[in-house]
Amino acid sequence: MRSLFRTLLALGLGLSPLVVTQLLSAPTTSAQGSTPPAALIVLDASGSMAAPGPGGTRLIDQARGAVSSTVSALPAGAQVGLRVYGSQVSSDAAQKVPGCQDSKLLVPVGPLNVGAMNAAVQSVQPNGWTPIGLALQQGAKDLPTTGPRTIVLVSDGLDTCAPPDPCEVAKPLNAQGVPVKVETIGFNLPAGDSARGQLQCIAGATGGEYRDAADAAQLASALQTSSQRALRGFNAAGTATAGTTSPVDAPFLAAKGTASSDTIAPGQSKYYALGVKPGDRPMTSTTVGNDQPGVVPPKACKATLRTDLVGRTLSSAKSDYESFDGRESVTVGNALPASYSVVTPLSPDESSTYPAGVWYLQVELKPGSCTSGEPPLPVRGYQLQVSARGATVAQPLTTTAMTAGTASTNAPTLTSQAPVKDTLRVGETAWFAVDVPAGSRVEATAVVGGEPTAIANACSATGALKLTNAGGDSVDSSGVSFDGREARGASAHSSPSYAVGDAAAKYSSIAEAGKYFVTVNLKQDTSCTGKVPISDAEYPIRIVANVAPFVAKASATPTPTPTPSASPTTTEAAPPTADSGTSPWVWVGLGVVVLGAAVIAMLVVLTKRNRAGRTAPSNPRF
Repeated sequence: MRSLFRTLLALGLGLSPLVVTQLLSAPTTSAQGSTPPAALIVLDASGSMAAPGPGGTRLIDQARGAVSSTVSALPAGAQVGLRVYGSQVSSDAAQKVPGCQDSKLLVPVGPLNVGAMNAAVQSVQPNGWTPIGLALQQGAKDLPTTGPRTIVLVSDGLDTCAPPDPCEVAKPLNAQGVPVKVETIGFNLPAGDSARGQLQCIAGATGGEYRDAADAAQLASALQTSSQRALRGFNAAGTATAGTTSPVDAPFLAAKGTASSDTIAPGQSKYYALGVKPGDRPMTSTTVGNDQPGVVPPKACKATLRTDLVGRTLSSAKSDYESFDGRESVTVGNALPASYSVVTPLSPDESSTYPAGVWYLQVELKPGSCTSGEPPLPVRGYQLQVSARGATVAQPLTTTAMTAGTASTNAPTLTSQAPVKDTLRVGETAWFAVDVPAGSRVEATAVVGGEPTAIANACSATGALKLTNAGGDSVDSSGVSFDGREARGASAHSSPSYAVGDAAAKYSSIAEAGKYFVTVNLKQDTSCTGKVPISDAEYPIRIVANVAPFVAKASATPTPTPTPSASPTTTEAAPPTADSGTSPWVWVGLGVVVLGAAVIAMLVVLTKRNRAGRTAPSNPRF
């Protein structure tokens, strides 16, 4: 049935079944009826845990109580397990080699058995070394291969067995097909202890969080919070990546499907960048969920998760949306339709194509229109997981800051295909220059980023991107409406029919090679009634110039004229003379007159002959 659904979806979207399979390979939760989340508690049982903690009770005894109270509070059927390290071999220096292999799975990950978990943790005795790196490696293998996976690591100190370095072990855990998140808890760590930095590094490398626990009560609270995050709600996996409200500084997603984690609140819009080469077929997967679904009131007003895969100038290649109730996670996939292709910028064939370069994924969580009596969706950071495939550029050129000029005389020169950024206020014009040699084409693209805190429903401004020659003649221009909140993009380019400096273009604005100028401006509209102007803010702009050798369009092959076959010669009537516009009845009348005159003349001749025949000739001749 699932393969049939993929096939039907592929036919409906114009995608191959393989592409649809990739889009459907998104993180799932138990609410979706797929693999439920799983958690593994990894507990420190090294020799230092035998020391007395706050209140005089041994650290290991406090940890036992915290684990017992945590598992008792977990939901029935939760997938959970227990591993300990440092419990079997002594901490003597002579025992370091076997001690650094001391990591044991006490309770395999499976449906929660509170009695088995309590019995196992009560049997743990603190003994030896602290092989955190090894415990992480083995713990990742203890978890299922599908579904959300979390390790909750408790330690009272540094790893004492590296290599392997535990932070380096954690990094590849996040690059697996289904990433593993590690939540870390530092137990009874004194101020300035370097173990805190190591545990923070482990958590940060996997998109998890670090928590301090100074005593038994705080350890129990931290364990419960971390475990419940892992088992009761959706936890976005992947590299922590903070999406931006403007595309100008958007972070790049990994090119090969590695997940990135973030949070998003109702009303927020975030951008992520993709590096797209000619021939790529980019696709994205976006999941939003709630790590604490219990905070959402029953029948709360739903929000909408909307995602849009857009090109260099923010033109949409594919958008989609799903309703989000705040409790069950939803996933939206986007892919460039099969009827389109990614081509080199300034390609002569500009139909059914999108130019390569920096593309963007825009993710928006739009609040719903609540009816009377519906409680709103709580305003909080919901878990967001995004990934991209089919975009093969891991990290395009970095966008560098460049102060724009105020006129052609002080315009800084752009380097082809090297993006720059600056800011722009309404009423200002940003000037840039670009050198264009003969035999080339030139284009410029610009993106103006919005400001989410700008005034809503304000009177719009007009944004204009212009490409001019050294004499100020317009080569091309593009205009957009800008409300101060939503980002906008535009492009301008020289003619696809002629190269710059081409003799055939001698009377045009691209007749001469040399310096060309790119300008971007914002101008407040004046025809607004009852609206305030858009916010007076510094809006971020991103400019890219591209100069490439001119490539002529492929000429169409002429259709041959068919040769007529031989045919018998026929006598054809002479073509009619051109119509002089005289009525045909005039010609009929003239014909009658001429005919009548001829008849009269003939009668006169015949009468004379008859008279001559009746008179005898006096001298007949032969």
